[in-house]
Amino acid sequence: MDIEFPVKHIKALVLTHAHIDHIGRLPWLLTAGFKGPIYCTKATAELVPLMLEDGLKQQLGLSYHQRQQVLNVIKKQLRPHNYQQWLPLGKQCYLCFQPAGHILGSAYVEFKLPNHEIIVFSGDLGPSNTPLLPDPKPPKRADYLFIESTYGNKEHEDIATRTERLNAIIDHALQDGGVILIPAFSVGRTQELLFDIEQLIRQRDLSSSLPIILDSPLAKRVTKTYRRFKKL
Repeated sequence: MDIEFPVKHIKALVLTHAHIDHIGRLPWLLTAGFKGPIYCTKATAELVPLMLEDGLKQQLGLSYHQRQQVLNVIKKQLRPHNYQQWLPLGKQCYLCFQPAGHILGSAYVEFKLPNHEIIVFSGDLGPSNTPLLPDPKPPKRADYLFIESTYGNKEHEDIATRTERLNAIIDHALQDGGVILIPAFSVGRTQELLFDIEQLIRQRDLSSSLPIILDSPLAKRVTKTYRRFKKL
């Protein structure tokens, strides 16, 4: 795939989170000549190489050496930063990452212009009261708002309802001596499921009768990253 627009005028790139539909074209952008900084949160900076390596292998069939060459270039351009700290973007603009509650490292971004107006870009937003991530907080001010609309017309079930449903499925499997297979995204959904299952196991003392197998190398690596950033 070719980049269908010029990149020479692009001074910097800002990532809201590490899902592949938001970072998947990074290798093409760099191949087209982009050499500027790539700003993101610290957790996103750890997840980006994991997600891209999987895509480069599965979609493009690149060898390990080829994948590492691409990833090394991207890593050199990553500029990880903390949440809630203004940092200069050029000479007169500033940006600040705020928790978005979507996946580990996700953020909505505030941009402060030279005239002190604030632009807010939402990225993908998550719900409040999730066990693994801090609650997203609305911006104090936004003169201009750009917002994603994925799932904007849907109301997801709450955590309590989801946990009750999972508990009923586990009961049914234990009674029948069956096996539960749960397909889940490697980032976010898998870690939430593991947390919910572990909570149920502890509450019901099922550790000896309910072995858990995570059959995804990528999900295992991502879960380790979640553990390293558990204080978020």
